[in-house]
Amino acid sequence: MMNENDLDAVTRNCEKAQNRIGKAYEIARYHVYELAYLLSDAALDREKTLGEEFFAAYKEVRRRLYSAEGSQTAPHSELAGALASFCSAVCDICAERGGPLSPVELAETESEPENSKIAYMRNSVSDEAYRIFSTAVKNASVVYPESFAAVCEEVYYGRTGYCILPYETSEESTLSGFTRLIRKYELCPNMVCSVPTEQGVTRFVLLGRGQYASAYSVRCKRRYLRTTVFAAEQAAFSRLCGVAGELKAVIRKTESIPVAWNDGRYAITVTFELPDSAISPFLLYLALEMPECDGTAVYAEL
Repeated sequence: MMNENDLDAVTRNCEKAQNRIGKAYEIARYHVYELAYLLSDAALDREKTLGEEFFAAYKEVRRRLYSAEGSQTAPHSELAGALASFCSAVCDICAERGGPLSPVELAETESEPENSKIAYMRNSVSDEAYRIFSTAVKNASVVYPESFAAVCEEVYYGRTGYCILPYETSEESTLSGFTRLIRKYELCPNMVCSVPTEQGVTRFVLLGRGQYASAYSVRCKRRYLRTTVFAAEQAAFSRLCGVAGELKAVIRKTESIPVAWNDGRYAITVTFELPDSAISPFLLYLALEMPECDGTAVYAEL
């Protein structure tokens, strides 16, 4: 049986170990910051977007970063922590040096559509969704197509700038038919809202032909980042989730979707809720480490 002296000795040893770990962590963070400062030089040379020189510079930084962590066989948590700290440091340093990395240039963002018409199938619930979204769309007006497919076609062919679809209910969860329409017509979510109904809550999405800057700037309850991961390597997805956790992003939803060009293979669409401060570092991580991700979009909940 352990006596009080043994317990005191174990406690002291634990404290010493924690101090050593803390010092090692601070040293590691210092070296990560040094590497981030070097990469920020390449980032600040850009005119409007990150160019080939930036990504070439990252290849060397990445080699050193992984080497500093003890190779790619290091635990996912260590690599995720280093990568999250690195991306955050790059964004912070660029901002301090007068060349902030904005989400608009890190993602494939389009200018706001000149056509501010919004298409949707009219009923009392979707009318309320339109009322909410129209507060965030300047000079919004409305058209009422006769089918949900026609609603999507209005945006796809440029006759309207936006459309509204229901995509989830509190009773049935994801409405897969509408998800298929969104993929078929290559629409991008920009904002979402929830409308109470007699049966519970229906969630609606405001879609466009691309990602618009308003998704990053509009005042909202919370913001989400959604991306589809095709990587077959399990470690890549684990690191993605680890980096998200380090950046205070929380997984809110995951979905498996079939890969059209490879029978029997599935991709994972994952949605994170994240603070505004994490958007640029997270998008930078995806650009540097997971460029194969598809359909990455940031959208706001009104």
